[in-house]
Formats: sequence, structure tokens, C-alpha cells
Amino acid sequence: MPYKFFNGSDSFHVLHWGRYRYLIAAFGLEVLYDGHHNVRVRLPNTFSEKVCGLCGNMDSQTSNDFRMKNGTLTENAAHFGNSWKIGDENNKDVDDDGTTLLLNATLKEKARRNESCGMLLLEDGPFAACHSKFDPHVFLEDCIFEYVVRDMDEEALCEALESYFVTCSADGMKMQTWRKPDLCRKMALTFWDCHFVFTNNSKHSMCGCVFVIFS
Repeated sequence: MPYKFFNGSDSFHVLHWGRYRYLIAAFGLEVLYDGHHNVRVRLPNTFSEKVCGLCGNMDSQTSNDFRMKNGTLTENAAHFGNSWKIGDENNKDVDDDGTTLLLNATLKEKARRNESCGMLLLEDGPFAACHSKFDPHVFLEDCIFEYVVRDMDEEALCEALESYFVTCSADGMKMQTWRKPDLCRKMALTFWDCHFVFTNNSKHSMCGCVFVIFS
């Protein structure tokens, strides 16, 4: 890497920035992937309602995002994901027996503290500028779940906080630095202080859309 392929509208370019891989295609597609848990996809507005899959149809309506491959809507995340599964027969469906994973109440409260996932809600915290744009409570619950399920591993906390930061920065929000010497610093990206911005003729779905500018 970097890798370039030239063939008219099928041309694309792949870069390796920090721990992210960044793909840019000639027809307007941009994909940012950290190789582990975070994927951001961006398309021009001309693709609105002309795409389908796990990221929805890009019509800015979240109510129809769980449309399965057969065209029907579902509220079940497992059924939705399974419908778009590709690969060989060994790629088995995700099971969903209708049960809910019960988390340890003590660990949930610990994860909710201001120095952990609760940092997302602080009115004077590093993420406050984004509260009016993206509801932090959704990200808070995801953060608590991942943090507790992964046995309070700092990496889980850092990934959850980073997801909110990237989502906000990708929409042009000016964000504060949230990493500290004793919080997620060892996992900082090489382009940590740079911001993610959109061009004027693009929009995003909850799968995310990112254009990265380094200064």
C-alpha cells in the first residue's frame, strides 16, 4: 500500500493511514476501515435510494434501514444481517433465540461513570459540541454494553468513544481532544488530531461517511 488501479470509472485508490485503510473509487465511493470494528462509507447524493444492503438505501430515513434482501422490513437485527450474508455454506447464520444478554449491574454502573462511557453525556465534556447533532445516549448504551461484555477491557471503551468522535467529526463538527495520558493514549491514531469532514454534495447514513483531510 498505497495501491492504485486505473480503468476509467472502475479506477480506485487504496491508502494506509495509521491503522485505517482508505479506499477512494472514481465513481465517488469512499470507504474508511480500521481493520477491526469501525467502517465508514460515503457516496455522492446521486446514489440516494439507488443502493441497498446493511447501510440502508441512503434516503435519510432510519425507519426503513432494516429492509432485508427480499424487500421486506424487519425489526430483528439478526434476521436483517443474515438476509444480506454472502459467502459459502460454511458461513452460518447468526442465531437469535429472542433472549437478551443480562449484564452485571455493578459493572454497568461502573461503565456509566463520567470517567468511562458517561463521558459521552458530559455537558462540559469533550463530546458536548456534538450533542445537538447526534444523540449521545444511543452511543452510551452501546459503549456500556461493549465495555461490560468485553470484561471492562480499555480497548472496548476506547473504540466506543472513538466511534462517537468519528461520527461527529465526519459531519463537520469541531471536536475537542478526548484522549488523555491515562485514557486510550496507547491506542491513539497517527492522525488523531485531524478532523473528518464532508464535502457539500455528500450525506451519510448511520453506517457513516468519512472524508479525511490531514493538515
